[in-house]
Amino acid sequence: MDKSYSLAYLTACHVDAVTALRIAADLGYRHVSLRPVPNGSGGAFQPLIDEPAILREALAVQRDRGVTVFDLEIVRIGANFDPQAWRPLMELGQTLGARAVLVAADDREPARLADHYARLCELMRPYGLTADLEFMPWTAVRTR
Repeated sequence: MDKSYSLAYLTACHVDAVTALRIAADLGYRHVSLRPVPNGSGGAFQPLIDEPAILREALAVQRDRGVTVFDLEIVRIGANFDPQAWRPLMELGQTLGARAVLVAADDREPARLADHYARLCELMRPYGLTADLEFMPWTAVRTR
């Protein structure tokens, strides 16, 4: 059984992705969670998409320090959700070797939410990523 730990984004949300990877390595974490897109309008994030220099540095830290990216935050599925809009995040996840993308279910219509989630899962499959639902008290789907 793998007893490794992942440094959650919110634990080190005040630093960039490269620094988060270094902190994780220094503290003995095997994995890290990153937020390369804002979680909402004006939200904090760690720029990596369309930032080739930062991405190269992050990949070098991964290689040199042995820390992997466990998951990326966060896709919010709302009423007007378009899974295709998330391709850049999926491509980044594949490049970083991430395992999963955290997903917030933020649509009160169960059938539409299920359809959007299924479409997202299908789109993520070729990238080797899973869409992991995270239930949050401020979203439309607060609990399972």
